[in-house]
Amino acid sequence: MTIPNRAAARFVPALALISALAAPALAAPPFSDSHADRIAEIAAMLPEAPAGVGLPCAARSAWQEVAGRKAVLGRADRTLAQTLPEWRDADYLAFSERGDNVTGKRMMLAVHRDLTTLVDAECFRWDGRYLPRISETLIRLARQKSWVLPQNDRALTAFRGESPTVDLMTAAIASRMADALYRLGDRLPAEVRREAMAAIRQRAVRPVMAGLRGEGPLPWWMNSPSNLNAVCLGGIVGAALSVLPDIETRALLAAAAERYSDHYLRSFSADGYGYEGIGYWQYGFVSYARLRDQLLSSTQGGVDLFDNPQARQAALFPFRFAMGNRLYAAFGDSDFQYAPRVWALDYVRHVFGLTAVGTEGRALRGHSEAEGLAQPASGAGFGGEGIGPVSYFEDVGVLVVRPEQPGGLALTVKAGGNLRHSHNDVGSFAVGLDGTQPLGDPGGPAYYDRKSFGPQRYERPVESSFGHPVPVIDGQYQVDATTIAPAVLARSSDPDRETITIDMTPAYDVPGLEAFHRTVEYHRGDGGRIVIRDRFDLSRPMRIVESFPTHGSWQQGSPRSVGFVLDEARVALTFDGVAPQNIVADRVSQNGTRFEVLRAAFDLAGESVVEMSISPRAGAGQGN
Repeated sequence: MTIPNRAAARFVPALALISALAAPALAAPPFSDSHADRIAEIAAMLPEAPAGVGLPCAARSAWQEVAGRKAVLGRADRTLAQTLPEWRDADYLAFSERGDNVTGKRMMLAVHRDLTTLVDAECFRWDGRYLPRISETLIRLARQKSWVLPQNDRALTAFRGESPTVDLMTAAIASRMADALYRLGDRLPAEVRREAMAAIRQRAVRPVMAGLRGEGPLPWWMNSPSNLNAVCLGGIVGAALSVLPDIETRALLAAAAERYSDHYLRSFSADGYGYEGIGYWQYGFVSYARLRDQLLSSTQGGVDLFDNPQARQAALFPFRFAMGNRLYAAFGDSDFQYAPRVWALDYVRHVFGLTAVGTEGRALRGHSEAEGLAQPASGAGFGGEGIGPVSYFEDVGVLVVRPEQPGGLALTVKAGGNLRHSHNDVGSFAVGLDGTQPLGDPGGPAYYDRKSFGPQRYERPVESSFGHPVPVIDGQYQVDATTIAPAVLARSSDPDRETITIDMTPAYDVPGLEAFHRTVEYHRGDGGRIVIRDRFDLSRPMRIVESFPTHGSWQQGSPRSVGFVLDEARVALTFDGVAPQNIVADRVSQNGTRFEVLRAAFDLAGESVVEMSISPRAGAGQGN
């Protein structure tokens, strides 16, 4: 068939479009090709021989000055008195068979958790006392069936040796083994070094290298805005920099760490709020900082992950988020009353020059107790601006108010900031007093199980709004908080009061709920006072149940007042407007965490307000 010229003129572009759509899309070049120039630049910075972080044990004069000798030797001797734990298939399979997320992980940790202590002890004594146990541990780990956590090996491909999966456990094992190889050097038998090195390369490094070279998929965590990114990159890249002799491999992994570690910083808002909560700050940021220190040292200052304004924002999070000395709201999966370790905060003070918020800093500890001070970040001085009594993370609507004087109330209240590890807790708050939190957000589970990150996550009391200080409206709990964007309607600050108003309407899918706005005020003076004002616009009558979690005890003093006690901290909750119809309590026990949730019920209609105040007053009694 011949197509007339005019028709052909119209038809040829269409044919070209069809051909283009049918043709396979050109794959993006692998990282090793697209970043070849940067990899070459980093290769020129690296030393001929690999090097880890901290002092090798052969640096005898330096080790004579290291503190902590007695404590380390005591722990190491206690370890020698026990046999090395055995691998048990049944423990590893406990997750796949019954959803037990604890037993297999505990078994795996037991094998390598004391390795660093034994290496430290050998560095102190340098007489060979601990070398046989260290060698036994390295060989056991090299031959271990899996380096992958059971919950990340659901198809058991790692268990059967069929898949080169890498995860948090892989990174931890590789990192600890590499640290031992680096610090002990040829004091370890040659056959032990060979087998341990081969295992690190095969189980931890090779799968990542394959992804970077386009020979396999990139591990998913490399693009993850979470602590997993920093922990896995830090462990695997750090191990390679510590012990692998070939510069090409070290340069490729170092360049990948420089590029992909930016994803970890995305787990913080632009103004520095940690989406994963305070409980994951230390785990993620310390891993990121160790990686930074090792890259900085290995490249002679050529690669500095802290040369990034967002890194400073991430570092400041535990200072800005604190309600008081080591007092933090346990939003999301954070443990109740968790606080970062002092040495981690001191590291940030030292590296970022935060002299305005604490004492002079000391080193970040890597695996070893003995490490020199890390290099300060370029241009990262604190500038004397101070943290002040109030922090507000505007990007996510999180307000933190610290008391003006010791013994006063502290407050943290949140609108959003919900991503991985978060709960359905829009509008949640935490009340701090005398170093504890007698009222407010109860924190996360003590351990995870099969349901923790599956489709049933938000059907359970700890992760759903059931266990949080937010209302139950017409029998309904909050929707998945990661799917909505609650808005801050107003935020004000004056010498006597801090105020935030949150539109919580999107957090509920309740017919007839036209609007729900929560206003939280912090009044200074007289030890502080918190006022919570919930405004409802209802097109039909509903029961509103206000909720107040506590890890302490409580006692109702009158129809309008309840006292809460935890340790020595006592607060009084008063219903200032309409009185509740009744006050009852639910006991929550899930995944190792236990607390009570006080419920105050109100039958409301139309435009209604429930007003409550919290004060640091006695009169709570001994509680239930």
